[in-house]
Amino acid sequence: MFFAAVTLALLHVPGVLAGNPCINHQRHRCQWSNCASSSPPSPLYPHVEASTQGTSWSGICRQGVGKYPGNDCCQMYGPACWFSNRKLWCESDTSQPIAEYNGPRARQRWIESKGLWRRACADVGGVVWESSAAAIFHVEATELCICNKGQRWFDGRCIATTLEGL
Repeated sequence: MFFAAVTLALLHVPGVLAGNPCINHQRHRCQWSNCASSSPPSPLYPHVEASTQGTSWSGICRQGVGKYPGNDCCQMYGPACWFSNRKLWCESDTSQPIAEYNGPRARQRWIESKGLWRRACADVGGVVWESSAAAIFHVEATELCICNKGQRWFDGRCIATTLEGL
């Protein structure tokens, strides 16, 4: 019974590894710390934006407890910290936020569309990945727009994940 409860709980928390970069609600680059870490994961992120201390991922991302870090950072939280917490470390408030973007955008996932989204993916800096099962079984392919190393998907395009990537 306990094992089933733990498994069920893990399925309701985003399954992304700790330390993945994210973009907060103020459009600044951030990174979650590992469980129980009290120091920033990088000197690029000196400012604590949010924390699950005294609450949980669900508390700050769904229930309005503490400071809401934004949808992207909530998705990138990682596995639950059972006996500790995580801190969201961000660029300083005085740093330049990621600018609003009015250029081309693409979907991150789609059903094969005669090349339309493939071109859009390339236009925003991505590379198309096609499900190998589609080629084997001759069915409609689910395709993904994958960003290059040092980039991640945000706001319909690939952006640099670190300040060095700008």
